[in-house]
Amino acid sequence: MKRNSNNSTIKPTGLQRDGVSLIELIVVVLILGIMSAVATPQYFNAMEQYRVEAAAKRVRNDLELAQRNAKSTSVSRTVTFTIGSDSYALSGIDDPNHPNTAYSVDLTNTGYSAALVSADFSANVTVTFDRYGKPDSGGTVIIQSGSYQKTIAVDAATGRVTIP
Repeated sequence: MKRNSNNSTIKPTGLQRDGVSLIELIVVVLILGIMSAVATPQYFNAMEQYRVEAAAKRVRNDLELAQRNAKSTSVSRTVTFTIGSDSYALSGIDDPNHPNTAYSVDLTNTGYSAALVSADFSANVTVTFDRYGKPDSGGTVIIQSGSYQKTIAVDAATGRVTIP
């Protein structure tokens, strides 16, 4: 903009625009649509990967909880996996959020949206930690969300629970 001698502004001559045209608006919307179409599949893949990792960590932590509880109370604790309902339960341990209620986890309803593919502890779906924290058998649990899978392993000799 130009200023005249008394320092007031002078509007420029020519075409003045106070907004955007319909064509410009359509172009911006198309660009946003294309960007969304490219980013959405990657977002959902990332969410599936995050869910399966979080669910695997939850299972690992709960197996370790059963093991620690067995050691601290000198009472055997059993973790029972139910493949059909994508859930598992810890015997003798109360749910920390609901006292006097058995501790059980449903992997489909806890925000993980994960499936329990298999649990194999010497052909059983249960693992029992004795009063020393040693499992009755080693084995694996496989969790899946979308196309991603994670395996949780329990070592028979040491009782160590890992996500390889």
